[in-house]
Amino acid sequence: MVGLREFPTIKAVRSFVIGGVGSGGDYHNVKGGHWLIDTPISTPCSQWEKYRASRTSWGINVLGSFFVEIEATDGTVGFATGFGGPPACWLVHQHFERFLIGADPRNTNHLFEQMYRASMFYGRKGITVAVISVIDLALWDLLGKLRGEPVYKLIGGSTKDRINFYCTGPDPPAAKKMGFWGAKVPLPYCPEEGHVGLKKNVEFLRKHRESVGPDFPLMVDCYMSLNVPYTIEIAKACEDLNINWWEECLSPDDTDGFEQIKRAHPTLKFTTGEHEYSRYGFRKLIEGRNLDIIQPDVMWVGGMTELLKVAAMAAAYDIPVVPHASGPYSYHFVISQPNTPFQEYLANSPDGKSVLPVFGDLFVDEPIPTKGFLTSADLDKPGFGLTLNPAARAKLIPSTYLLTIPTNSLPPPTNESEILMPPTNLLAGKTAIITGGTTGIGRAIALAFLAQGANVAVNHLDLDKDKPHLDSLIAEADELSNAVSPGTIIGRLAHLPGDVRDPATGTALVSFALSTFNTSRLDICVSNAGICTFASFLDMSPDLFTNTVRTNLDGAFYVVQAAAKQMALHQDPPGGSIIAISSISALVGGGEQTHYTPTKAGVLSLMQSIAVALGKYGIRCNALLPGTVRTQLNEEDMKDDKKRSYMEGRIPLGRLGKPGDLGGPAVFLACEELSGYVTGAQLLVDGGLFVNLQ
Repeated sequence: MVGLREFPTIKAVRSFVIGGVGSGGDYHNVKGGHWLIDTPISTPCSQWEKYRASRTSWGINVLGSFFVEIEATDGTVGFATGFGGPPACWLVHQHFERFLIGADPRNTNHLFEQMYRASMFYGRKGITVAVISVIDLALWDLLGKLRGEPVYKLIGGSTKDRINFYCTGPDPPAAKKMGFWGAKVPLPYCPEEGHVGLKKNVEFLRKHRESVGPDFPLMVDCYMSLNVPYTIEIAKACEDLNINWWEECLSPDDTDGFEQIKRAHPTLKFTTGEHEYSRYGFRKLIEGRNLDIIQPDVMWVGGMTELLKVAAMAAAYDIPVVPHASGPYSYHFVISQPNTPFQEYLANSPDGKSVLPVFGDLFVDEPIPTKGFLTSADLDKPGFGLTLNPAARAKLIPSTYLLTIPTNSLPPPTNESEILMPPTNLLAGKTAIITGGTTGIGRAIALAFLAQGANVAVNHLDLDKDKPHLDSLIAEADELSNAVSPGTIIGRLAHLPGDVRDPATGTALVSFALSTFNTSRLDICVSNAGICTFASFLDMSPDLFTNTVRTNLDGAFYVVQAAAKQMALHQDPPGGSIIAISSISALVGGGEQTHYTPTKAGVLSLMQSIAVALGKYGIRCNALLPGTVRTQLNEEDMKDDKKRSYMEGRIPLGRLGKPGDLGGPAVFLACEELSGYVTGAQLLVDGGLFVNLQ
């Protein structure tokens, strides 16, 4: 019997606010002048005149879009977008993340129930369930990618060959011309505008009916802005206009009201549902049989997991389900279910007269209807089939900048050499390798990476004298993990012996990191291993020179080449950050460093050259140039009080460097969001020493 393969679990959750306008899941966060926000549209706030001119005046776009990534232990990443902005990111990490890390992503029902029930005391509807929806959609995207199948194949397969669309927009003739089977227009005037407003509404709809002829289906969106008497009256006044359906006339909570308007007009069709949440919210709407179509939004109702339950409930009452907008998330649902006869396309162009992606420029391959339809072939890519636009990634603001991190969330440093940044998940889910990682600068960088959520594999020589350093590093990594606060991620530490002078060591370290952390991606490589023995040029032995060159320069070349091969050729998409520890000595001479300074200059030159060679793979290559930093390499030299005082006197900041001073700069160069456009650069970390050498 063939055993079941071990399925990846969730190792990281990341969220981002999408900056600017025009991208992501908040449909209404668009530029001024767009028909969605700046044309007359009746809303619940239209009863106040000052909020009638623009929907942004009362805050329809106040939350904005956000983006969630869920990474599995094999490196696969599922993602989704929705609305909710900074508050959504807060909920993701401060509340819901606890249910996700380490979980099996196939357990979508279980994860939904945990998130929904844990938030019932403040949620049940609104932004809370909308956030759960986006997490759920990211889970389904991850599952599809892990299984190599489109989402619709995971939820029932295809029930139809194509999806036919109607268009919601300001111009029905344009919708008809673009091939849509029908058009839906927003009602412009509210009940508080009285009989004059009612007359204008009827004239508005009559004009649209005349523009498309008597048989082209025409629908009306009332956006929860009417009341029962007004709905009955306007529906009566428009009987001769052959309105296909009246949508969202009342608040979704007014189930009795829907019964009254249906009783008054039993032959007309009424719909609602985009602003209802969860199966519990839809239960009364469905059981009353007063609605001819329900219209849940998969980005709001609770995600795909909950939408499937709502659809099953509706199917038992023979009520069609036609999701509100939501682009590809809705398309996969509609093509897979038997009671989904068609789908809405929400016109995203400013004038509503052309077909553009629903999510703006966020994805490079969002499917959009052509001539009013899509086929199953248009959806045949793993997950939801979306690829993040590299240009749009620059708009993603990591939520780590938005979350308040407790200042006491780290244990105190064990010695003055360690300076740890507060954990903000800057490198959450990333995989890093560091040579020479148990002492000095390498150790400090390893701890900084762990504190920011990266999994780190360090290389060391496995010498007896170094074992206490390794043991204490492991202990400090454990302290970090034990002191973690809610919402933060601390990485895992692993270690592997090896001599960087051996070309095989770099390759082994890369393989070790990938297998240990069960991932297919290497994100960061830090080449730190080096030696520095002060010696007179005239008395220097060939062995000392050769050993210094082989360790400092050859070793750096071998390890960064091994890392680059993985980053460029063996992961999709390619990319990563390579950081080499050079030295201020790369820029200045040293009488007793004639064997050392050329190697550090060589390391700097190596980073500059491979930055050119690897840029096309999205690999950034940079060098850190520490000044005089107290490490095990120069400890004996710094015992000379006179020499130490002289060095401190030449440093503008007035002190020698500590290994921990390199942690923050290394995190900066490792973090794509912070230094994504930095490559081939050299960063002096010297307290100002270099500029004072005159």
